[in-house]
Amino acid sequence: MKFASEIQNELLSAKSYRSFLRVFFNSSGGQRPLTYGEFAQRAGFKSRTFMNDVILGRKRLTPLSIEQVKVGLRLTGAWADYLHCLVAMDEPKFQTSSRDQKYYLERLKKKKLALQARSKQKNGGTDDAIAKILLQPNFPEMFAALGTFDAGADFETILSRTKFEKTVAISLLGKLIEAEIVELKNGRYYATEDSLQLEMLGSSEYLRADFFRSVDKAKRRFEKQAAAQKSLFMNQTFLVSEKDLRALREQVFELLKDFVASNEQAEGDTIAELTVAFTHHE
Repeated sequence: MKFASEIQNELLSAKSYRSFLRVFFNSSGGQRPLTYGEFAQRAGFKSRTFMNDVILGRKRLTPLSIEQVKVGLRLTGAWADYLHCLVAMDEPKFQTSSRDQKYYLERLKKKKLALQARSKQKNGGTDDAIAKILLQPNFPEMFAALGTFDAGADFETILSRTKFEKTVAISLLGKLIEAEIVELKNGRYYATEDSLQLEMLGSSEYLRADFFRSVDKAKRRFEKQAAAQKSLFMNQTFLVSEKDLRALREQVFELLKDFVASNEQAEGDTIAELTVAFTHHE
């Protein structure tokens, strides 16, 4: 879903998920507003007034209904995650001991930064320029070496994790800071965008080509390492409806992000590279 810049600003300024939904139904991306009847049909709700009741505070969204709402609004990727976090902050049924209101607030901030960064790149016509930076030979290792978003890393730690020459690290960090992918605060480097590469993949020829290079590299590494480290590899084939493939991909991606958010160690000394591919079996 693409929004005009003024609509996006309104959505990202919404103080609650009800306000977010109100803006969405009034604009629908700057085109003809989505009607409650059309939404209900898309989402699979029997009641045509369900969303109006939610917006007015008469009904609440639940962990089950939010998935239907995403389908009805045709929200995917960062926008779907953003709405999910907005809802989870206000609705206790979404919260657990490990995923409390603070957890969702932090995720919401990161999603907002991601959406704002993507909008800035598209409006400024700099997608390819940013993509070229992301395709620097040492970018994946550098990005991983920054550690968690909250912890960041100092320069010496980055060097110890990447084993880069100082001049290489300084040059790449400078480019990433200039591109606003990394920021330097109090002597530590922090990543500012957690899904830039994923969000740009569909619109950038550079990143699309890089994806295929990554797959080929993963295949070569597998051939060399699988026999020696069988426990680290898994190849699974299973049956799934074609219409559910996107949802499967998004759930796997969320699982990976949640694992990294809760298990990545700021003092970690190993950088792991993961390539996941979903393919049709013909």
